[in-house]
Amino acid sequence: MTKIPGNPICSKNTYLIFAVLFFLASCKEKPGIPTLTTTAVTGITRTTAISGGSISDNGGAEIIDRGICWNTSQNPTTGSEKNTSGSGNGSFISSLSGLSPDTKYFVRAYATNKEGTAYGNELTFTTTPVILPELTTDNVTSVTSSAAIGGGTVVSDGGGVITARGVCWNTSSDPTTSNDKTVETGNTGAFTSSLTDLLPSTLYYVRAYATNSMGTSYGSQVSFKTLPGEPLIRAIYNSMTFTNLSGGKWIWGQNISIGDTAYFTLSGDIDNYDIPWCASFSCCDNPDFNGLSISLHTIQTDISYKLLITGGLSGGAYFTDGFIKIPSGWVIDSVRNTSNNQDTGASFTITDRNIVFHSGTTYGGCVCSDCGRANISFYIRKQ
Repeated sequence: MTKIPGNPICSKNTYLIFAVLFFLASCKEKPGIPTLTTTAVTGITRTTAISGGSISDNGGAEIIDRGICWNTSQNPTTGSEKNTSGSGNGSFISSLSGLSPDTKYFVRAYATNKEGTAYGNELTFTTTPVILPELTTDNVTSVTSSAAIGGGTVVSDGGGVITARGVCWNTSSDPTTSNDKTVETGNTGAFTSSLTDLLPSTLYYVRAYATNSMGTSYGSQVSFKTLPGEPLIRAIYNSMTFTNLSGGKWIWGQNISIGDTAYFTLSGDIDNYDIPWCASFSCCDNPDFNGLSISLHTIQTDISYKLLITGGLSGGAYFTDGFIKIPSGWVIDSVRNTSNNQDTGASFTITDRNIVFHSGTTYGGCVCSDCGRANISFYIRKQ
């Protein structure tokens, strides 16, 4: 049997092919970390913003996480504050939240594959600052001699937390929180406050206020006047008809107009609260001594008083109508109707604690001391 020797050339070629294939396999590129850029920051507010990134190369491996990270110091990482925006290649958008107002932040996009995490270029931005709150002041209601109800509405907190709100008041204009004030809870929205320890018959100015980290702001100013101290009498002139007379219209020393209301407190010695009166002819034409007066005279301090309606004139006819209300806890004890020499036409009606009166006189040619005066006396006392 004849032996066929091997072909040395074929054998060498086979070895060469295997060597090349092994070399090519060993030279295959190893995966790396991704390559990306950070998107410009937009939509900046006091506490939020918007950014994102764009992944241009995944590094040869699947992107398993991506998003943005931020901090108040440079080179933020995923160990800082971050927001994840899914996975995969391409562009993405992420929001930043929980930021502090008027603060500089550093932000970078990030992307992660099996080889690690890569970051985009670093950007900076500053959140908008807190401003003063915006609010309005309510009109004051439920006014008594010592208290009232006020309030306001906080329209905007200015981007900060409202730490105090309420109303402040004073007897001079533009009150501040250094004056009397209330402190209410809450942030934005409406609120009411009770104004207490007020003085009777006093004009007050009121403003709502609200405070945040930037300071305190105030609503518009309103004003009100407290009622006189209780108990009190309320009187009003409803109408007036007269000829050739310019006399005063007096209630407890106040010269008032038709439709005005006067108050007087039943307290202490209150004699001599009627108009001046003159018994000589020389003063008859003085308007200060000719008119109608409602006055009070002490009978027994804080217990009983005489309520006197007096009409007078000089050279004409004078009629007036009015209304008087006696306070709760007091009663009309007796009534006396008198006049000087003339038919005055004075009349009155009493319903419960209300007195409606008509007092007038007709001129009869007499001298000032002899005519032209009509008196209606009401005696009132505590029950």
